[in-house]
Amino acid sequence: MSPAELRGVPAGRLVHWRTAASEWSDEDRAAFEAFIDARMRPAMVEPMASVRARQEALRKSPTLAGAFGAMWRAGVHPLQDEYGADPEFPPHDFAAVLAVLLRARAVLRDNPTLPGVAAFARDRLEGVLAMCEQHLALPALPTDASLAEWLDAVRAADPLAGASVLDQTWFPR
Repeated sequence: MSPAELRGVPAGRLVHWRTAASEWSDEDRAAFEAFIDARMRPAMVEPMASVRARQEALRKSPTLAGAFGAMWRAGVHPLQDEYGADPEFPPHDFAAVLAVLLRARAVLRDNPTLPGVAAFARDRLEGVLAMCEQHLALPALPTDASLAEWLDAVRAADPLAGASVLDQTWFPR
């Protein structure tokens, strides 16, 4: 087949090629699938391994991007609206937010000179958590505990269980 006989197909994501090929002949679909298996999949192994390694390193890094990655993996969207006004985001999860704050404090305590973190932000975080500690049963974990470990510990501690009725209402808000 000459280039003049080839038909252009709008580009999209390779994963959706079957949709774009719905009108192709069985022979053309089989040939393209063989091309993907023989040429594309092997060519993507190394780049995808690199992406996954970088994602993992970023999630473990004591940076804002790492915190966002860890929050996302733990089910806490960094932009979630705690009052449920934005239905496209997951519902507010007080234990998850508290776990993120405790993990953030641990990271900041382990990295006192972390660039890009303003002193007032550190002070505000310490102040909020000091107030939480006065009214709620918070777990204590080593500073190198992961966000998942903090989340499990906060859920197990059930910090609102022993709080006053007023605090049970006020803190989640």
